[in-house]
Amino acid sequence: MSVKILSTEESEELIKATCDAVHARAKRLFTWASDQARFGEAERWHSFIAEFRADQPFVGDCDDFMCTCADALIDELIPEELISYATCMTESGELHAVLVVSGIWVLDNRQQKVRHITTLPYSWDRVMAFSEPGTWRAMGEEKV
Repeated sequence: MSVKILSTEESEELIKATCDAVHARAKRLFTWASDQARFGEAERWHSFIAEFRADQPFVGDCDDFMCTCADALIDELIPEELISYATCMTESGELHAVLVVSGIWVLDNRQQKVRHITTLPYSWDRVMAFSEPGTWRAMGEEKV
């Protein structure tokens, strides 16, 4: 059995293709509803990875979509070190959460496709590496 070593370009293409597949599936399964409406709480983060794996619909908000996509990417063997949670302000001034992969690819429940971080109309706030839970940093303090 031979093992092919991927070039950096091939590796990034594979990561982007995996992000595209996970995002498309999550978008198909996801229906948005606020935590306030569902739980009577302002915020509750939850991954619906069991529903995602079973190809079952799930209801949540932006952080639930983000957490589910993160777990799905880990299932697809994307290294945790490449995955970050990020918060931002939308163009209408609402706080929003998205998943950032490799510092450039954004998986966002508000977008139809994975987008490059520079193409989104957001004001970036904080970032937390998946591999460093609880450690939030201002965007710009470190690579996303």
